[in-house]
Amino acid sequence: MSINIKSINNCNVENKVEQISILVYEGFQSKFTKKIFNNQEVLDVITAFCKYIILIKPEKLFVSEYNGKLCGCLFLTVSGEKYHDLHDSLKKNLSFSQYLRLSLLLSVLSHKPQHNESYIDFLAVAPEFRNKGIGKALISHCKNIFPKKKLTLHVAEQNYRAYQLYSKLGFKIIKKQSSFIMELVVGLRGWRLMKWEQ
Repeated sequence: MSINIKSINNCNVENKVEQISILVYEGFQSKFTKKIFNNQEVLDVITAFCKYIILIKPEKLFVSEYNGKLCGCLFLTVSGEKYHDLHDSLKKNLSFSQYLRLSLLLSVLSHKPQHNESYIDFLAVAPEFRNKGIGKALISHCKNIFPKKKLTLHVAEQNYRAYQLYSKLGFKIIKKQSSFIMELVVGLRGWRLMKWEQ
């Protein structure tokens, strides 16, 4: 299986927004619908967010491609990055109620990278491509692109498979967190902040 990894702005796949939105939806649907969105709204909300990323921050969205199909994606935030126009974009693409609930979700999930840090906001792999090395390839790609930076990410305490993957790739737990607000919003209380650096 030959996997090609590149930033989304170098990808010639049709319907980029739709394909990325579906990948993220398949990976995170239950977290979005747990408390604040119903099943009908989830894809609309994810699509609005992905549309912003693809149009405004394409160089930070890495995709894995196999035979012309997107099979995984990873989005990074780097230190000093600004997202001033995110809220304007979301207001244009969502109802006011959806915008408020997504803003709450993003404020709870956000992490502000420190100096020399790249933060993995999300990593999603299509169900039919899971356990085939896609996640590992995306993270390894980021390590190669940013060898002097540390990579960080959050993983839910209950997500043991993801935790195992990150540990095998050299990530270490630097902080364990328990958040009542996170439990209210996404239904998951325990989180681990993990870091990789050379």
